[in-house]
Amino acid sequence: AMVAADADIEVSVMSVGGNLIARLHLAEATLVSTVKRMIESAAGIPSSEQRLLIGSQVLSEGTCLSAAGCRSGQPVMMTMVRQRSRWALSGDSGGTICLWDIEVGLCLQQFASVDAAPIRAIAPDWAASVALCASNHTMTLWDLTRGSCLREIRAESKIRCLTMDWPSRRALAGSSDRSLRLYDLSTGKCVRTLLGHTSPVTCLDAAWVDMKALSGSDDGTVRLWDLETGECLWCIRAHTTVRDVSLDWRARLGVSAGVGPHGGEQEPMSKPSIDKATSSSSTAVRCWRLGAKTGNAEGDAPDSALVRQLPGRGGRGQLRLDADLSARVAVSAVCGESKVYLWDLEGGAMLRELKTDLSIQCVALAWTPRLALAGGVEGVLELLDISSGASVQELCGAHEGSITCVVAS
Repeated sequence: AMVAADADIEVSVMSVGGNLIARLHLAEATLVSTVKRMIESAAGIPSSEQRLLIGSQVLSEGTCLSAAGCRSGQPVMMTMVRQRSRWALSGDSGGTICLWDIEVGLCLQQFASVDAAPIRAIAPDWAASVALCASNHTMTLWDLTRGSCLREIRAESKIRCLTMDWPSRRALAGSSDRSLRLYDLSTGKCVRTLLGHTSPVTCLDAAWVDMKALSGSDDGTVRLWDLETGECLWCIRAHTTVRDVSLDWRARLGVSAGVGPHGGEQEPMSKPSIDKATSSSSTAVRCWRLGAKTGNAEGDAPDSALVRQLPGRGGRGQLRLDADLSARVAVSAVCGESKVYLWDLEGGAMLRELKTDLSIQCVALAWTPRLALAGGVEGVLELLDISSGASVQELCGAHEGSITCVVAS
């Protein structure tokens, strides 16, 4: 046991599994940050990896024990959840963001957007415990440990999608005004604007080491960009509307998910023509071989090929996708339906159909632990084992609105 000066509260710190980690004797004025340092000294668990709870209440580092309801002479039991656990972040239609420990099904933190607008995108840095979230015209940087807002950046247009390069502190946002903008998170300034889409930008992915990005739009095209110059290198008519994209630049592979007839027509990079063949509204996942820039005067797209087409399955709603291109696998779901599909992108086979009780709005893939996470209109997340197809657990009680986006570590 460790004893602080003027100690009058006995605190037992337990693991999620019920094992005693430390027994401390503390004063009412002791800060949670001090408790964490004492646990680190007693048990060797870095304070940066600790989440302390009393019941279901997550304790912020700046909170003192008396403010958490601890009183002299009354024993206290704390539960410690280690940060190295599997985490997820989810956003909903009411502007609430939740941080989850998906191994124990516990909501660790809640954050709220300033205008209660739907959360459109979340880009986390799990190692640094921060996340950049987009809603309406605002990008907000959150400290996941303290639950505090570190910075707000006002965008020029409503943000529809977002990706982040944490080492360089650069964010790429796709907007309703048909542009992509590159921001310096340190200054909050837009440093480059990428123009070419003729409808709102709905999705994007980036290979930051190579400074390349792939974007999709309601105009039905998928575009490849050079982030150094802002130049559009390649453009193809992929769907009638594009809802998700993934990029593996080293393999020259792009994946798109959307609604509409068979794509594949190469488009001029300045003014894509309107695809007239819109009678079919079936969903599909398509894999593309990304060509290199030809540099001809007419701005024609370079040679490219539709490598593979996978049926979207289900119905005619918006198709959501999350891919791990290093493992050549992806999960997809049609919004409003209750099935998640696991795909082999290399061979084109559907590996498994996962059933839920949710009306799905978004999906996330955590391939290493073989997990998928589906968010529903009910405000509930369901964790699925993609090896067995079984439902592992539901994450509920924190969201009141429909889940609009989810990311998993």
